[in-house]
Amino acid sequence: MQHPETLRQAGWGITNDLALVQRLVKDDLGHRSAVTNELQRFELWATNLGLLHTGRSSLDYRLRDSKLVFDYALFLLLDLERAIRQFGKSFGEYNGASQTQEDNTGSPSVHDAELLSEEDSDEEDLSSYQTEPPTTSFFRNIVSTIDKLYRLAFKIRNPALRFGFSKAVKYSQKDPETGRDLIEEYAAFDLRHIEEIFHNFGAEHHENNQHRYLIERLAEANTRRRQQFLYWKKRRAKYEAFERPALKGAAISGIPEQPAQLGTESLPAQTNPSISKPSTATWLNPQKVDLDESASAMSSSSTLFSVSKEQDGDQVIIPPAPTLDASVKEFECPFCFTMCPRKTTEKSSWE
Repeated sequence: MQHPETLRQAGWGITNDLALVQRLVKDDLGHRSAVTNELQRFELWATNLGLLHTGRSSLDYRLRDSKLVFDYALFLLLDLERAIRQFGKSFGEYNGASQTQEDNTGSPSVHDAELLSEEDSDEEDLSSYQTEPPTTSFFRNIVSTIDKLYRLAFKIRNPALRFGFSKAVKYSQKDPETGRDLIEEYAAFDLRHIEEIFHNFGAEHHENNQHRYLIERLAEANTRRRQQFLYWKKRRAKYEAFERPALKGAAISGIPEQPAQLGTESLPAQTNPSISKPSTATWLNPQKVDLDESASAMSSSSTLFSVSKEQDGDQVIIPPAPTLDASVKEFECPFCFTMCPRKTTEKSSWE
């Protein structure tokens, strides 16, 4: 089997294989829900990082200067593809054993299993010394590899590993009615707000140059924070609109045929989204990336809350973390729209 040279090629192979496996287990209620869940997890991971994008918005472009991270990501994707094929082959053999030869020849499930297994005929037979069904073992490998992909994503998207404002600092948002730049309006508002805080807390000489540098610095930090979150929101909308048609199985142009593209049905042509293509992926600093799985992707810091009151009397607080089901391992932050590990919802990490 010829291994793909790019992450995008490997991603398309996995997407097609997962679609075949999902069709293979459609009549098995127990496996169907589990496979669908992992398929959705992988699609969410791929969408969030731009795995199937081309050019400057792709994950390949983001990791262009970090060969170590690129090789590790490609290794995980190939490992996931191998686990999916092994699961499909094992599941097809398990179901085929209870069917007659006549049923097997006309069964789409068996045909899908043959497609998944034709490239893995030289895999080691583990059935002689396994104490659990091979399908259970192979599916556990799928879940484990996707977990590792998410841990890698948390490190890649960690703000400490990239230039936080390299793209957001140039972002602007125009009011559709007046045409005025909202970022500039926010900047003026933030400056007046900080001046008022200094005045209310007894800084009687806040109008002179004694505290002016601090007022301007805090106001600019608040404006940049607004700008960053607005940029994240727009970026997420672009990735969602650009990626959604592709994840449904649209044909890819410009990629040579690979054994991973196993579907026999004709696929619908990809539609062009009305929204513009995503912006350039943020540069990743390879010197700051630690692939040690035991290392935390989050930094520890303290937050100082303001005791000032708004006009309605409510205290200004950080919004609460989202509530997750016990089975959820990761989630998309509703504010920065990036994938975060479950432990981010803990009070010490969230605040």
